[in-house]
Amino acid sequence: MISKCRCQTCGVNIEFDVENAGTLAPCPACGAQTRLQITKQPKFQPAPTPKPVEVPLTEAERVRRRAEQFSSGARIIVLFGVLIAAFCFCFVTQLGTTNLELGAIIAGFGMFVIGVGLWVYLIAQILHIRANTLR
Repeated sequence: MISKCRCQTCGVNIEFDVENAGTLAPCPACGAQTRLQITKQPKFQPAPTPKPVEVPLTEAERVRRRAEQFSSGARIIVLFGVLIAAFCFCFVTQLGTTNLELGAIIAGFGMFVIGVGLWVYLIAQILHIRANTLR
């Protein structure tokens, strides 16, 4: 079995057979006589990873998160309504006055979706106010 030690003069690693431990040998780098010693190599053990501490959310933080979810949903709903209304505008202008009824129905649906989005946004704002009063 082969072991390693450092030269006591220059610090170069020297490899040697374990049965030659305790004897003197010349260093291959500097030529100085070095006692061949078996040193215990420190075994690397990674530090244990700490487990994340689960901190329970306060009532205010839970309400605030719910309000953020409602705000995000409201933005998506309003954007969807605006896209429907824009589609309606393009649809009516492309076809002229022949399909005004269909255009009005689509526009009405777009306005309805925008209204729903605004109501959801209102709920989000009410939840924000509630979260700020729970502090």
